[in-house]
Amino acid sequence: MIKGKRLNEYVDGICPLCKQTWEGMEYREKKGKEPGIIKKRDVKKMIGERVKAFRIERQYSQLKLSKLLGTGRTYISHIENGRINISFEYLYKIADVLKCSIHDFFEN
Repeated sequence: MIKGKRLNEYVDGICPLCKQTWEGMEYREKKGKEPGIIKKRDVKKMIGERVKAFRIERQYSQLKLSKLLGTGRTYISHIENGRINISFEYLYKIADVLKCSIHDFFEN
């Protein structure tokens, strides 16, 4: 995703990554800022919440997921809390371990 990209600059409001519409997604608006700008923190938080939801649905602890991914438990915690950026490559690896599609992290 391009930092600060305005939604109306995308063709027909379609996400270039997952081909989903922007309807229903939550965006924060700050005083003095134009509405409709996606904040990097919002995207990281949304993906983190989805990772956590799928992890809990599969009845995996953070420790178990981290062992399956070959990383530390705190790294999973940072992802779920939206504290760090993760690459699409790593997100794909998470999706593979959780047996879901990478698009599931972006759906409403």
